[in-house]
Amino acid sequence: MEQVLRESDDGVLVYVAPTKPLVTQIVAEISARFEKALKSGTVWAAHTRDWRVYEPHRCQILVTVPEILAIMLLSPALATKWVPRLRWIVLDEIHTIGQQEGGAVWEQLILFAPCPIIGLSATIGNPEEFSKWLESVQEHHGLKYTLIQHKHRYSHLRKFTYTMSKKPIEFKGLLSEPPAAVHPIYIHPMSVLLSGTRIIPDDLALESGDCLTLFQAMLKVAGQFPEKQEQLAKLEPRKFFAQSHGRLLNQRDVLDYEAELKSLLASWSKEPEAYDKVLRPIGEALSQGHGECETMSDEARKSNLIHVVHDLQKRDNLPAILFNFDRQDCELIARRLLKELKTAETAWKKSSPQWQSKHEEWKAWVAASKHRQRASARTKKTKPKQDAISAEAKSWEETFDPEDPLPEFSFAGTRSSYSKAELQQDIEDLKWAGVPRWAMDALKVGIAVHHAGMNRKYRTLIESLFRIGFVRVVIATGTLALGINMPVKTSVFVGDSVHLTALTYRQCAGRAGRRGIDLLGNVVFYGIPMKRIHRIMTSKVPPLAGNMPLTTTLSLRLCNLLYASQQAPSAAHAINSVLRLPQLSLASNIVRDEVLHHFRFSIDYLRRTNLLSVKGEPLIMFPLVAHLYHTEPSNLALVALLQGGVLHRICASIDLNSIDTKRNLVAVLSHLFSRRLLPRLYSGEGALERLRPPKSPSRVILPPLSPDAHLTLSEHNDLILKTFRSYARSYATQYLSGSPDDTLPLSKENLSGTGDQDSPFMLTLRSTAVEVATTSSFVANSGVTDSSMRTLTDLVRTARPGLHLDQNAIPGLDDLLALDGRVVNGYILDYFIHGQVRPLVEANLVRQSDIWASLQDFSIALATLQTGLEHYIKATRTAPNLDSKSSDGEDDELDGGQDEGDTLEPGATSIFPVKPTGITDGDWKVYRAIVLTKREFDEKFKAMGA
Repeated sequence: MEQVLRESDDGVLVYVAPTKPLVTQIVAEISARFEKALKSGTVWAAHTRDWRVYEPHRCQILVTVPEILAIMLLSPALATKWVPRLRWIVLDEIHTIGQQEGGAVWEQLILFAPCPIIGLSATIGNPEEFSKWLESVQEHHGLKYTLIQHKHRYSHLRKFTYTMSKKPIEFKGLLSEPPAAVHPIYIHPMSVLLSGTRIIPDDLALESGDCLTLFQAMLKVAGQFPEKQEQLAKLEPRKFFAQSHGRLLNQRDVLDYEAELKSLLASWSKEPEAYDKVLRPIGEALSQGHGECETMSDEARKSNLIHVVHDLQKRDNLPAILFNFDRQDCELIARRLLKELKTAETAWKKSSPQWQSKHEEWKAWVAASKHRQRASARTKKTKPKQDAISAEAKSWEETFDPEDPLPEFSFAGTRSSYSKAELQQDIEDLKWAGVPRWAMDALKVGIAVHHAGMNRKYRTLIESLFRIGFVRVVIATGTLALGINMPVKTSVFVGDSVHLTALTYRQCAGRAGRRGIDLLGNVVFYGIPMKRIHRIMTSKVPPLAGNMPLTTTLSLRLCNLLYASQQAPSAAHAINSVLRLPQLSLASNIVRDEVLHHFRFSIDYLRRTNLLSVKGEPLIMFPLVAHLYHTEPSNLALVALLQGGVLHRICASIDLNSIDTKRNLVAVLSHLFSRRLLPRLYSGEGALERLRPPKSPSRVILPPLSPDAHLTLSEHNDLILKTFRSYARSYATQYLSGSPDDTLPLSKENLSGTGDQDSPFMLTLRSTAVEVATTSSFVANSGVTDSSMRTLTDLVRTARPGLHLDQNAIPGLDDLLALDGRVVNGYILDYFIHGQVRPLVEANLVRQSDIWASLQDFSIALATLQTGLEHYIKATRTAPNLDSKSSDGEDDELDGGQDEGDTLEPGATSIFPVKPTGITDGDWKVYRAIVLTKREFDEKFKAMGA
């Protein structure tokens, strides 16, 4: 960053982070570190989907999320002025490229980047393979590439689990001793040998003490085998370190010894009956105390947690992050800890004569406040000058507040510079932000909750208070695992979860061990069975699989970039990156010819649906597709409904019956953008009446698509199937006709040359066989042929080897149309009607922790849809085809759609206070219906936050 700032006032560095908290943290560090006087623009800017500081294209350091940078790289208006200024792009947490949702955007950034890329990550399962693909992309762009690896942590991580008491134990405050029944049990890294594993992950590191205990355990086993004794004798510490000549050992010495010890153990594990003779005895020797850790009930786990945190505090192992991957559980844990602290404090106050005496003195002082005020007034009248010179010292009563938590019943840091007045002001600000009372009370005792559903101001505050040392216990989901600067002394995994994977374990555990502060970090597994702990510790980070980045919507946006920028060099670079790379995607070995065919037939589809002209010019519906790019194929389905007149028919009655019109509109949009299937037991006759709670305002089941909507989407889906079936046949005929399809799909056994190929039986089979080009020969044996494919799913699943069909890259509507007997959850429509949260949990079966995010996603979809319609109306008003400047509005997809106050006509906005000329009545009613629906939905959604 400093290099870019010093070189010129024109160069730009973009720092891409996967989450908004990480963006805000990086912004704070840049703002504190760099200053520079510029004639125009700013040193830095920040831009996420719902937050922007300064102008992103008028700064030298832009901190953003991947979706925003992708929009900017595909913006025609920026292609000639801003993109050529790019000097570096930093992709933090680059392993996010492997996620199913959002991963394709990271691949697009790598493909489109016109400058060198710096990728940062601590958790990549296949660094060499990923690096090889990244190198091929960078070299194709004419850029140098280097892989830099640091394979060892600065500080080791010690793993523990905790015993639990079957009976509840009273918590008596932090000055008391933790109960003996709740104490830590050390987990030696090599105790995982009990799980039967023979492959030790590279990142399962040993401390010097661990190496010594492992050596001693191996020595006991080797006592029965002379050859093993001889092998192990070389690793006797005094012999191995003899070359150090008595100097203190450093970490490099320990790492060398650890490597030799692991290498010998690995060779032993390959012997016959190695588990019974070697691994199990060593694992048992290193697992002392593990038998004390019993799996307890959920209530026992909750009641013992206060003692675990107390023990961490007593051992000086705070600050800590308690990871739980359920938002609701995070809040329940915080409330339980707060309750335990308050209950203990109340009990102590009732039993403490000192406290009661002090409290009585304070009450007497308060009662005498009026007398003091009158005495002070008389003194000022008699001695006004002397009063100005001398000031009366404040008594302890003036600063005493009996409601303040006592230090022995609070985890709040006492060494921070954070004052009581600042805390009170911050809490007062949080009240206006709609933060619940329990969260503010917990903040007073140094406890906080961090997950995506919590208020943004609250999260920002606790991140700041955590860094300065006031908040010392945070209960969080995985939101704090992605690189955000909140290092701790201890990471605690509270309870098991399906989300506790090899990747999340390493990310969360990696928060422990503050560089420059702690020589060791601690990882605590609490309430997790020992066998599961061993599996987590020995699990490997999955390799990055990547995604197919070339989607139909992206093809349309690339055409718009090329056409609207008048074939700017950066636009041509983006197109060439997609079409000329030897391997387009990390996901598979998709070759260049296949990419070209896919792109060609995507364009064919776009032309058939009137989204692209013969000259490659995006047509009138482009803004809607572009603004909703992240929802494909729903964005294309929406366009089909608009072109088919379905939405126009729904919105035609917006002035006569606005209530039903808005509800019908929400129902259709719910099918497209908020689809959630109910369990199959809801599909039976009379099931709803049995399963829905009595008097619930929720209808639970979303009404099916209307017949005309279903017909329109079915016809559109048939067009997609026809187009991409032609693509598959064309590619297979041209490139695969000469390659035999004779390898079994699962076993990979090759069947070529088996049997007498010229026998009458084989000749008869070949003469009567139905020729297939795209279908696997083995699938064709069941009678399935190229022409019998009725769905895109069938086409993808039955494709022959060499034909890479990615269902995520084909905008099919099979999932939308084929419910397979199941029904769709109507939680969005139900909330739009009654505006209540509890029925969504009780009747619609939506998890409490998921409600806020789900409603926010639908609100964003409405806002994006409104913005897309506004660009569509502008384009329609100015020209029959899309104006390039008017289409370049993807980066403001959240700026439109805000409440505009009172207008002359319901649904009109400040952008369009009246119906624009050249706009049909049908289009105008659709726009107004969307605006009114969004306003009503957001009113209820904002009320939920308040």
